[in-house]
Amino acid sequence: MDGCYRLSQRLAMPVGIYRDLAVGVGDGGVETWADPALYCLSASVGAPPDRLGPQGQNWQLPPQDPNVLRERGYQPFIDMLRANMCYCGALRLDHVMALMRLWWVPRGYGPEHGAYVRYPVADLLAVLALESQRQQCMVIGEDLGTVPEDIVEKLRAAGV
Repeated sequence: MDGCYRLSQRLAMPVGIYRDLAVGVGDGGVETWADPALYCLSASVGAPPDRLGPQGQNWQLPPQDPNVLRERGYQPFIDMLRANMCYCGALRLDHVMALMRLWWVPRGYGPEHGAYVRYPVADLLAVLALESQRQQCMVIGEDLGTVPEDIVEKLRAAGV
């Protein structure tokens, strides 16, 4: 990554590298293995039924526990942002609504049995803004699917 970053600087690319940050991690991945307490391994992230997915969606990605994030002073979120922002000029957050809420699907059930779980959006946006400034990295939020109007307003106010 460092070589790609340096090349983008030599070529005077205005933004440099543009990275994509997925909404979650695989349940058999290193993240869940190294820190299982951070994840709710009995659930998966997905989407409720909507016009893009009439049956709903189950992405088989365990969600982070918002209470654990808060208890840890958002350090796992900070670490993830820093690791992904360090060699790029722009970071795209897949499913940016995850800063506010995620559709949790209980393991063994279909997405129609899921429910929204709220996340501390004000705190997460504040951390995101701070790390964006510290790393000099633009943040872009992907907002497909069921997008609550209040997150759109919050993202605009935060410059995302």
